[in-house]
Amino acid sequence: MAFWDAKPFWCQPWTILLTGALAILLSLWWPSNLLLTIILSLVVILWWVLFLIIAPRTYEDRKS
Repeated sequence: MAFWDAKPFWCQPWTILLTGALAILLSLWWPSNLLLTIILSLVVILWWVLFLIIAPRTYEDRKS
């Protein structure tokens, strides 16, 4: 079974990307604080790397 097949629909790559992008866009609009947006963007990028790159690779490595 592939890594993404084991995940529910709300934990698929498209929902992870969409949620992160939406959070960044909303932080640009409200509270309109560039520093907050930069910090949030770094957190979202780390979240993407963890759940979209590291977790699937680790899963595949453990299967091998």
